[in-house]
Amino acid sequence: MDSAKLPRIVKSTDIIGATTRIAARDTGLPVGIPIAAGCGDQTAGFVGAGILRKGQLVDVAGTACILGACVDSFRFDAAHKTLACVKSAVGGLYYLISVVLGGRTHNWFIEEFCKEEAQKIRAAGGDVYQALDDEAARIPPGSDGLISINYLQGRFFPPEPSVRGLFIGHTWAHTRPHFYRAILESIAYDHYLTRQIIRELLPDAELGTVTAIGSGARSPLWMQIKADVLQAPYESLLRSDLSTLGSALLAGFATGTFAPGDDATRRFVKVNRRIEPRPGEDVKYRKNIALYDELFHALKGVYRRLAQPQPQAAGRLAEPADSSRNESRDENT
Repeated sequence: MDSAKLPRIVKSTDIIGATTRIAARDTGLPVGIPIAAGCGDQTAGFVGAGILRKGQLVDVAGTACILGACVDSFRFDAAHKTLACVKSAVGGLYYLISVVLGGRTHNWFIEEFCKEEAQKIRAAGGDVYQALDDEAARIPPGSDGLISINYLQGRFFPPEPSVRGLFIGHTWAHTRPHFYRAILESIAYDHYLTRQIIRELLPDAELGTVTAIGSGARSPLWMQIKADVLQAPYESLLRSDLSTLGSALLAGFATGTFAPGDDATRRFVKVNRRIEPRPGEDVKYRKNIALYDELFHALKGVYRRLAQPQPQAAGRLAEPADSSRNESRDENT
């Protein structure tokens, strides 16, 4: 491709222009305000949360569930292809991150399995997520053998678009709170496996406290589950507008209002809640973590077959396949 057709590569803190008269008219802003390049929402949120030092861990509990580690050089996860390496908006740092669209599964669960109840709770001024957390807190760790896979629309890393959601291990004894807790636990399992890969790539890094951001950080139960599974302290922050704050800080760095670095962010980053891991509690999850990891490999072929279009006979409904032929075909496969 002709490089002239590609955009310039600039730093997030580079001034790339200023507000024009037309922009000023449309927005009400003064003419001539410097405009910095900025960055995407997640990396701006990392700046706002003060994730600007090597070895810091961040847990984004939003529509996208992310576990990330701040690193001082580009790293490539060639062995697992599970981690992306994205550039920090400040300095020469990078972030190793995994992504699960797990937060959206919470909303799906509420809309499909407790919609009317949720409407009543909201009408009374309550929080449906807190109500579900209260129910799930009474379920033992490991959800009595129920495991969930939260990739309802494919897996980002490694790229496996055919992966779908899964509940496995349920019996007649399992209830709605079991299923909800299994959803919470599945993200913790994914984060545990992500941290294992981070440690492979950064064997000398000290990976300690996890900073939790996003709306899911308001759930003490979810933070406790993650803290217990990872055996790492979890901290949530007072501010929730971290992407906006990060963008404002980048503007300050770009204009010289603040000196680039984490010192400027420390005045804004205030811890709201710290949750300590309960020693030995991770033992209760180990079998499920191993099975969660194994399921992706064991069901890869099944997911691909599920993703294939269902054939239909022309002009009539497809006839059921003969069961004996199915067994033979499965054995040959």
